[in-house]
Amino acid sequence: MAYQRPPALVQRTDTPQGHHLWNAGRTTSTYLEQHAATLVKDKTVLELGAGAGLPSLVCALNGAWRVVVTDYPDAELIDNLWYNINHCELLPEPRSVVAQGYLWGAPIKDVIQHLPNDDETFDVLILADLLFNHSEHAKLIKSVQLTLKKSPDAKAYVFFTPYRPWLLQKDLAFFDLAREAGFTVEKTFEKVMEKVMFEEDPGVSLPRVGDEHNTDIL
Repeated sequence: MAYQRPPALVQRTDTPQGHHLWNAGRTTSTYLEQHAATLVKDKTVLELGAGAGLPSLVCALNGAWRVVVTDYPDAELIDNLWYNINHCELLPEPRSVVAQGYLWGAPIKDVIQHLPNDDETFDVLILADLLFNHSEHAKLIKSVQLTLKKSPDAKAYVFFTPYRPWLLQKDLAFFDLAREAGFTVEKTFEKVMEKVMFEEDPGVSLPRVGDEHNTDIL
């Protein structure tokens, strides 16, 4: 399904980090739309650390059965997600996407309440530009363990940009933790962005600052 115009997104200026539409959010959205027939349609989708929530909206527009878009349980962040949902005129009715506050590593009762069964989890997880939070890697892995369906077809899509290329190895350490937790890790593609997101970043002179990576953990 190709929509004629993109959903309008509000990006708050009074919340740290979460107000940005990050590079990985754009790349994730493009990738999921291009492969919607196999990756999204009729599936249950959970996005962690969603920011403006563009990938989740794209999933809802492309036939996902249920989409739960989450971010840190701050009232303004979640209100912003709901605003973007409620003002996306292209979403079909009844709407299949809901916003929910969620703290990484925490119990998932509030997240899975949006699924038909209390013991059900998700076919697809989206993690876009979260790996720079090195201290949170273990909590992210725990969240994936708790929320990803125990099925060979279930996948978590991890897109990230090394905004601080000198810390790339710390970004990549997330995948070592994933392997240790029993997940299979497969790199699917790497993309060089046309423009860096933070031009004032001291790393912009280094060649990897604009690279976009996608890795699936299964």
